[in-house]
Amino acid sequence: MAIPTVEATQVFDVTSASTTTGAITLSLGTISENDIILALVALDGTDGNPTGSGNNSGAMTAVQSTDEGTVECEALWVRQGSTVDTTITINWTGSEECRVILARIAGAITTGSIIDVVGTGLTGSGTTATPVSSASTVVDTLFISFVSVDGAKVDDADTVTGTGWTELGTSNNTGGGPGIGSIAAELDQASIGTPANAVFGTWSADNYAAYTFNIKPPAAGGGGFAHSQAVIIS
Repeated sequence: MAIPTVEATQVFDVTSASTTTGAITLSLGTISENDIILALVALDGTDGNPTGSGNNSGAMTAVQSTDEGTVECEALWVRQGSTVDTTITINWTGSEECRVILARIAGAITTGSIIDVVGTGLTGSGTTATPVSSASTVVDTLFISFVSVDGAKVDDADTVTGTGWTELGTSNNTGGGPGIGSIAAELDQASIGTPANAVFGTWSADNYAAYTFNIKPPAAGGGGFAHSQAVIIS
């Protein structure tokens, strides 16, 4: 049994207000059947209700939407079939700026939902955010946590701390850019229980929305396999 692994990440920015990203050409290395494409969507607005679809895999499944009122975050995922995706399209309502951190995850459960538990959404205003993790119910899970921050606040100097957490990607706002930014992190957990919380910061004070969830391994139901890890950030 093995914990699912993040094999590659990619950041996509919509730098002007829009109601859709158009098709995002995936740059996530070699995508294989049963890989998961995860999209962490940050919107500079409220009630955008982001949705996504792969050009071959079809509609993405939403994990949870957390909406502060001026900023929104939502995770979307889709499992790859024998014909894998080359593009992902993200849509939302209203004209809002958007940033998407995409990840390719290998070794997840191959049938049904990949999600074990989802923590309560966190919203507020300040320079740091600490979304609370829920306790996993199965062994060998991959936890993902992310925060969306309003305004041109987040840059590559911002970090994640908390025991076991590793930064997955920063949606960089250096030099102005869109009025939205985000940071994502991952944690491997072999045992059942609650991990340490991810602590994101620090940016200039502004509104934020965040939450944490975890992804089940094949042993939780179905076969599966893991690839060697090779992280690509663009």
